[in-house]
Amino acid sequence: MNYTQLNSILSDTVANNGDLASLKRTWATHLVKVSKFIEMFLEKYGDRIMGDKDNTPEWNLYSKKTEEYNTYARAIRNVEYFIAKDNVSKL
Repeated sequence: MNYTQLNSILSDTVANNGDLASLKRTWATHLVKVSKFIEMFLEKYGDRIMGDKDNTPEWNLYSKKTEEYNTYARAIRNVEYFIAKDNVSKL
């Protein structure tokens, strides 16, 4: 998913008073899976993606997965913001 889609899901969840903690857990689980993939990928193909050659299939996959990781990390930070905002409003 891209950031716009994740943000739309978050907006719908906030608008419908949905479970933000559950959404965060789901996205965090996906983030961990992507992180593990990146770690294993770097162990196996790390030497192929370092350097000047940025048009290889390995480099393209690495770039796609790091973008996915960053997208989910950003979306999780947004969820955390709304969770914190909700907790402050309950005080």
